[in-house]
Amino acid sequence: MTVNEKLEELLSALDPLIESACSCVDDAPAFQKVNESIAKVMSESWPPIAEALAAIEPDAEMRARITKMSEKLADLEARTRARLVWADDFEDYIRESVTQRR
Repeated sequence: MTVNEKLEELLSALDPLIESACSCVDDAPAFQKVNESIAKVMSESWPPIAEALAAIEPDAEMRARITKMSEKLADLEARTRARLVWADDFEDYIRESVTQRR
Protein backbone atom coordinates (compact mmCIF):
# COMPACT_ATOMS: atom_id res chain seq x y z
CA MET A 1 0.00 0.00 0.00
CA THR A 2 1.39 3.41 -0.96
CA VAL A 3 1.70 6.34 1.42
CA ASN A 4 -1.11 8.14 -0.38
CA GLU A 5 -3.33 5.09 -0.03
CA LYS A 6 -2.52 4.79 3.69
CA LEU A 7 -3.17 8.49 4.17
CA GLU A 8 -6.42 8.28 2.25
CA GLU A 9 -7.48 5.33 4.41
CA LEU A 10 -6.70 7.33 7.58
CA LEU A 11 -8.53 10.43 6.38
CA SER A 12 -11.52 8.36 5.31
CA ALA A 13 -11.65 6.76 8.76
CA LEU A 14 -11.30 10.08 10.57
CA ASP A 15 -13.87 12.05 8.59
CA PRO A 16 -17.01 10.34 9.96
CA LEU A 17 -15.53 10.21 13.46
CA ILE A 18 -14.90 13.96 13.47
CA GLU A 19 -18.39 14.63 12.13
CA SER A 20 -19.80 12.40 14.85
CA ALA A 21 -17.77 14.17 17.55
CA CYS A 22 -19.00 17.56 16.32
CA SER A 23 -22.58 16.39 16.53
CA CYS A 24 -22.31 15.13 20.11
CA VAL A 25 -20.29 17.87 21.83
CA ASP A 26 -23.18 18.36 24.27
CA ASP A 27 -23.35 14.65 25.16
CA ALA A 28 -20.25 14.01 27.28
CA PRO A 29 -20.33 10.17 27.30
CA ALA A 30 -20.91 9.95 23.55
CA PHE A 31 -18.31 12.64 22.89
CA GLN A 32 -15.73 10.80 25.01
CA LYS A 33 -16.42 7.53 23.20
CA VAL A 34 -15.94 9.14 19.78
CA ASN A 35 -12.78 10.89 20.93
CA GLU A 36 -11.39 7.57 22.15
CA SER A 37 -12.07 6.16 18.68
CA ILE A 38 -10.30 9.11 17.07
CA ALA A 39 -7.31 8.66 19.37
CA LYS A 40 -7.16 4.94 18.59
CA VAL A 41 -7.27 5.49 14.83
CA MET A 42 -4.58 8.17 15.05
CA SER A 43 -2.28 6.18 17.36
CA GLU A 44 -2.48 3.11 15.13
CA SER A 45 -2.40 4.74 11.70
CA TRP A 46 -0.39 7.96 11.96
CA PRO A 47 3.13 6.79 13.00
CA PRO A 48 3.89 4.76 9.85
CA ILE A 49 2.37 7.49 7.67
CA ALA A 50 4.43 10.21 9.35
CA GLU A 51 7.57 8.13 8.86
CA ALA A 52 6.77 7.61 5.17
CA LEU A 53 5.89 11.29 4.66
CA ALA A 54 9.30 12.26 5.99
CA ALA A 55 10.78 10.64 2.87
CA ILE A 56 8.32 11.93 0.26
CA GLU A 57 6.09 14.92 -0.42
CA PRO A 58 2.33 14.27 -0.68
CA ASP A 59 0.72 15.41 -3.90
CA ALA A 60 -1.41 18.55 -4.11
CA GLU A 61 -4.69 16.65 -3.78
CA MET A 62 -3.52 14.84 -0.66
CA ARG A 63 -2.22 18.09 0.88
CA ALA A 64 -5.66 19.61 0.25
CA ARG A 65 -7.33 16.64 1.98
CA ILE A 66 -4.95 16.93 4.94
CA THR A 67 -5.67 20.66 5.16
CA LYS A 68 -9.42 20.06 5.09
CA MET A 69 -9.14 17.43 7.83
CA SER A 70 -6.98 19.79 9.91
CA GLU A 71 -9.65 22.47 9.56
CA LYS A 72 -12.32 20.02 10.72
CA LEU A 73 -10.20 19.10 13.73
CA ALA A 74 -9.67 22.80 14.52
CA ASP A 75 -13.45 23.33 14.32
CA LEU A 76 -14.01 20.39 16.67
CA GLU A 77 -11.47 21.84 19.08
CA ALA A 78 -13.17 25.26 18.94
CA ARG A 79 -16.58 23.72 19.64
CA THR A 80 -15.14 21.75 22.54
CA ARG A 81 -13.44 24.81 24.01
CA ALA A 82 -16.66 26.82 23.65
CA ARG A 83 -18.56 24.11 25.49
CA LEU A 84 -15.96 24.06 28.27
CA VAL A 85 -16.08 27.85 28.62
CA TRP A 86 -19.87 27.74 28.80
CA ALA A 87 -19.74 25.02 31.46
CA ASP A 88 -17.15 26.93 33.50
CA ASP A 89 -19.17 30.14 33.25
CA PHE A 90 -22.32 28.32 34.30
CA GLU A 91 -20.52 26.78 37.27
CA ASP A 92 -19.28 30.24 38.31
CA TYR A 93 -22.81 31.62 37.97
CA ILE A 94 -24.26 28.87 40.17
CA ARG A 95 -21.58 29.36 42.81
CA GLU A 96 -22.20 33.11 42.88
CA SER A 97 -25.95 32.55 43.13
CA VAL A 98 -25.54 30.18 46.05
CA THR A 99 -23.09 32.51 47.78
CA GLN A 100 -25.39 35.53 47.39
CA ARG A 101 -28.34 33.66 48.91
CA ARG A 102 -26.47 32.91 52.13
